[in-house]
Amino acid sequence: MALEICEAAKRNCREESINGDRFSDLPDEIAHRVLSLLSFKDLTCVGCVSKRCKNLQLSNPFINFRVSRGDHVAYTILDSFNSFMIQRGDNKIHRFRLLYFHSRNGTDSNDVKSSYERLRLSALINSAVRCNVDELCVNVSPPPADSLFSLPAAIFLCGSLRSLSVRMKCVIGEVSSFPSLSNLTSLNLARVSVIDESFWEWISCSCKRLETLSLRNIHGSKNIIISISSLKTVSVFLLEGVCCNLTILGNRLERIIIDWDYASSNTSLHISAPYVKWFQWNGSFSCHQNLGEMRCLHLGQISCYSEVSQVTEIATLADLLCSMRWVKTLELNHLILKALSSKDGFKFASLNEVCFLKVTCSLTDDLVPGLTSLLQKTPSLSSLQLNSRPSAWKARKGLSTSNSCGFDMEFWKLQNLAIIDHLKKIAISLTHGSNVFEFARYIVKHAQNLERADIFIFPNQFDDVMKLRDEMISNGTVTFHQYLHG
Repeated sequence: MALEICEAAKRNCREESINGDRFSDLPDEIAHRVLSLLSFKDLTCVGCVSKRCKNLQLSNPFINFRVSRGDHVAYTILDSFNSFMIQRGDNKIHRFRLLYFHSRNGTDSNDVKSSYERLRLSALINSAVRCNVDELCVNVSPPPADSLFSLPAAIFLCGSLRSLSVRMKCVIGEVSSFPSLSNLTSLNLARVSVIDESFWEWISCSCKRLETLSLRNIHGSKNIIISISSLKTVSVFLLEGVCCNLTILGNRLERIIIDWDYASSNTSLHISAPYVKWFQWNGSFSCHQNLGEMRCLHLGQISCYSEVSQVTEIATLADLLCSMRWVKTLELNHLILKALSSKDGFKFASLNEVCFLKVTCSLTDDLVPGLTSLLQKTPSLSSLQLNSRPSAWKARKGLSTSNSCGFDMEFWKLQNLAIIDHLKKIAISLTHGSNVFEFARYIVKHAQNLERADIFIFPNQFDDVMKLRDEMISNGTVTFHQYLHG
């Protein structure tokens, strides 16, 4: 598309004496929107078409710089970027994106070139700040060699800045020079080292308009305290080797995402967000936590990457479910269900408000006790979804289902599940063993208020599952959806 725009501009210029220059006749605002779709290279080509196009190029408030080259070419492109920023002067910038993916080799990664690279990157960022940028996005990988890049303090002094995204190994230094009031509404930091913990205090005290905060793999801070009255969404992602004590406070928080890829006993989490509506937890359960009561929770999502087996992990999961016991919609993965199936007798709070439950798992014998406990704790459930779609190659090779056939319909009848009187919708994948098939039979045969059943099968299962439709006790509909063999 960029090439087409460029060629059209050149063609219009050649035909100007006959038809006029239609692109140049566009209002500045519309022309800038068109140019915002172009890369820096294509934008430069458009600037060569005419004087009017050159002016539009230099006044364009949407700047997209992208480098994905080796050493020598990358340095040349950086020089071109800086020359362009000098030419455009102080023209207002709405959005500035710098995507710098530099593939270095060992012979060229020396002190001189690294210093040159840092200077050029700093100059570009400072130029954007000088032009009163509204949205600033900096993504650099890998960072300049030999030492961490110091993020220019001018970024935080920019009064016009509303959105800041920094994804690179860099350092945020002392905050003593930062302003007492910031207009930031969105802040995204990834792979950043914060050496002055008063930075978090500055965010809490000075960023009174901040609504969205994302922290990914932050280093250098043992204690992170976020208390912002305007904050609506917060995301925290921690990888192995990052240990900290995290506190999040906010009465207006609506969405929280926590991703502990690895959390040690030295990691703690404290959240006070009584009105949060969407809470998502991924990863480890080995940290100390206090999540308060989420009485307004509409959607809760819990998943982990490895088995939850330690006593402390099980206790943390139990506390999490207790904090979420007012949730309306709950989504879990198979490892959570396995933890609920613990032989040690996993105990967790009743989830009386849950109306919709989604579990992603193959209903193997070791997971049935966990599903049973979960259904007993959700007596008001009206919609249930069990997702499990094995890959086509497993189906073709006849994957063994010997570990998924130990529980028949009679087992489920003995459980006296209260949900059977409330269920209105189910969606179940019948792709692995007889456990899930027998469970589906139990539902359609005893759920008198069932309105809809969506059954997902492979084509070779169709004849076997047709009797589900005949056994349905309610007047609802049964719809079969076929997975295709790949």
